[in-house]
Amino acid sequence: VSEVSSEASTSAGSEDEGLVLKLMRHAARLSRFVKQEVEFPLRVHADSTPRSEAFSRFDEFDGIRVDKLLDDGPKRLVIVGYPGAGKTYAVWNSAARISELLHESLLSDLPSLSDAVVPIIVDLKLYAGDLKALAEKAIPAGLSLSELHSRVHLKFYLDAFNEMPQRYIENGDWEPDFSSFLKSMENAYFAITSRTKDVLAKLELPTYLLDEL
Repeated sequence: VSEVSSEASTSAGSEDEGLVLKLMRHAARLSRFVKQEVEFPLRVHADSTPRSEAFSRFDEFDGIRVDKLLDDGPKRLVIVGYPGAGKTYAVWNSAARISELLHESLLSDLPSLSDAVVPIIVDLKLYAGDLKALAEKAIPAGLSLSELHSRVHLKFYLDAFNEMPQRYIENGDWEPDFSSFLKSMENAYFAITSRTKDVLAKLELPTYLLDEL
C-alpha cells in the first residue's frame, strides 16, 4: 500500500511540475509586452444609462484608473471606449502585470498553484462561434481550460467584441455561447472590451466607459 501511495505522490508531483513549467512559459510570454515610455492615466466612469443609473451612482470604481479597475475591479465587467482609446493596451498591460507576479510566485521553492492567478487574453476578432474553443487556443499547449479552472484562478480578457465577425452579432448566436462559457467558468474573472455596449447589455455586466485622451 505504501509503495502505491508513494508512486501516486510521485506522479502527482511530476504533474504539478509540468503544470508549473507550462504556466511559467505562459507568464513569460505575456510579460514581454512592451509598455509605452509615457503612459497617460486613463480613467473610467460607470455607465449611467437609465437602466444602470442607480448602480453607477454608488459604484466604488467610478472614476478610477483603468489599470486599477482591471486589477481590482468587479469580477466581471465590460469596458467601452472609442477606437484608439487604449482598451487593448490596457488589457495587455494588465495581463503583463499579473504575469510578472505569476512568474515570481512560481519561482519560489514551494509554489502554490491554488493561489496562482493566470491571465488569458482572447482575441475576439478570431471568434468563430465557439468561445471556449477560442479560449483553449490562448492557453499553453497540453493544458485544458477545465484542468486550469480546477487548479488555479483564471482571469480572462475578451478583447475587441465589436470586431467579431458581424454574422454572429447579427444573428444573436454569440449570446448563448458567451453566457454558457461564463457560466461554466463560474469562479473566473472576465473583462470584455468593445467600442460600443449595445448588445453586450444582454449579459447584464457592470459597464465602464473609458475616458478619451
